[in-house]
Amino acid sequence: MEIVLDTDIQNTEKECSTHNVLCTLPVYRGQRYTRLRARELKSIRSHSKATRIQKNLAAAELARRNYIDSEVLGVTFDITLHAIDRLSTLYMHKFINEFDGEHGISSWCNQLVKEALIANPDAIHLNECVINHNGISFTFRSNDYVKNSLVLITIS
Repeated sequence: MEIVLDTDIQNTEKECSTHNVLCTLPVYRGQRYTRLRARELKSIRSHSKATRIQKNLAAAELARRNYIDSEVLGVTFDITLHAIDRLSTLYMHKFINEFDGEHGISSWCNQLVKEALIANPDAIHLNECVINHNGISFTFRSNDYVKNSLVLITIS
């Protein structure tokens, strides 16, 4: 297994692999692109000190994951690990039945949350709410630190 620094890559214009590529951007130095969270990859894409190669690698990794953006109707949302755990515990059978071979359970959760919020746009402006959508209950609260942002805290 050969590990490569992003500074050693000359061209990412064609399809590139992010496997075993380490980021050299100071805030993420030494971390593999495949292990960075989507939020961190999005940060690299817009970081003023990131090189074109680093931005392309971050975009390629998001594309590899079939990343679904966490924004709907002008509001961003975060999903707690607890909520993903509850989804996988309670609804794994549903995930397996709907599995398309491309998206993992985290991306599936993201898609479900988007659908639930689009179907219930009034809930976006509440401090706390429970949305029942497609047989799943999503419990949200407003983010205390980020304006126009919700947090999915649990699923039942």
